[in-house]
Amino acid sequence: MARQAAVKRAIVALTLLALAALLFGHDRVRDFVHGHGARGAGPAAPREAGGHDADVRDVRDVRDVRDVRGNREAGDGEAPAGSVDPALLPSRGVMDEATVTALLPHLAHATWVRYDPLALVRVVPDLQLTMPWPEHAGGAVTLASNNLGFREDVPTAPRAPRAPGTRVAVLGDSHTFGLVENRESFANLLEARLSAERPDAPCEVLNGGVTGTGPYESRALLGVLLAELEPQAVVFVLYAGNDFLNALAFADAEARRPRQPMPLAAQQRLVAARAVERDRLAQATNQAHSFRYRAGDADRALLAALQDVLEMAQYCAERHARFLVAVLPCKEDCDRGDMEHMRAVLDTLQLCDEDLAVNGRLAARCVEALSAAGVDVVDLLPALRDQDRPMFWKRDHHLGVDGHRAVSRALLAPLRELLDRR
Repeated sequence: MARQAAVKRAIVALTLLALAALLFGHDRVRDFVHGHGARGAGPAAPREAGGHDADVRDVRDVRDVRDVRGNREAGDGEAPAGSVDPALLPSRGVMDEATVTALLPHLAHATWVRYDPLALVRVVPDLQLTMPWPEHAGGAVTLASNNLGFREDVPTAPRAPRAPGTRVAVLGDSHTFGLVENRESFANLLEARLSAERPDAPCEVLNGGVTGTGPYESRALLGVLLAELEPQAVVFVLYAGNDFLNALAFADAEARRPRQPMPLAAQQRLVAARAVERDRLAQATNQAHSFRYRAGDADRALLAALQDVLEMAQYCAERHARFLVAVLPCKEDCDRGDMEHMRAVLDTLQLCDEDLAVNGRLAARCVEALSAAGVDVVDLLPALRDQDRPMFWKRDHHLGVDGHRAVSRALLAPLRELLDRR
């Protein structure tokens, strides 16, 4: 068993080295080999936050938080309903609650997500949270989770042997989770479209997005969901605005590699910008700012994210589940006519448009590398760029209702083709 796991890790490592040579040239592969240790380094010392600054919203914005079960303690580390024997999960490194919370500080006060010893972070089951949201047609958004913490209005049951229909699990961060009603998320829109096409074999699409996470955490959650629910297909949505920084933070923590220091003046400008634009900043600008002042981090972050995604592809192959990656761009690269409100922030940070463009460049290189590795991947930029209305909320730059509709349309054909593949 250990030998098989070692062989699988070696395959992922060799694929990643080939991608490094493709993306950066052979002269820089040596830096990657020496800079990235193997997975499984064990619990690491606390590091800088992993690229996500906040939970869905700060508590001050919450109109009502209702615990349906009435017995939850947020962040208590209990295994959620439906958790599985760790022996059934793929071999991977272990991070304790203190380490994960150091990397994702919002877990210390979050009402919506909590640490999980197997999946690292999961959405708390059976909650409803209503937030004022003037940009939404109803003036507010209600976020509801079901018995297993999915953004679904009905309970999710374990997979029954030879159950009719198809089960698809969708993973990603808060853009996948959705700052929209459950029925408006692209996962649930995909379910409605696919089920309408297949009335004799309905398709269940589970929204497993988790706010404030990145590829590393999705990789851990995937191992649990493959064992729990046996989906026939998995869609992972990588968000270009902060997932690369998140992946790098976790990779550095595993390898016990200290982060490069940021110049004091740059730190002070970031603090000033966060004081007025914290939520928008976390969606793209924070990552661009970090990569500007830490030479080589953008390249290392791309490789760290690719490693996580390749391991996810390997997990799916082992469990005979099909795997699709969708790369989601930032508002800055799509709603270019709706960005005047960010100019003051960029001026505060002393970032130019070229600095901010790093996120789009990383997204394009990620799509190229995954395609070269034989992973099914969809670039969502063409479906979202320069549409007749904004695809992302202006308030905090999360994907809006129109954006979720556009993503569901863009993913319909690739997912249909994946499910029909023999």
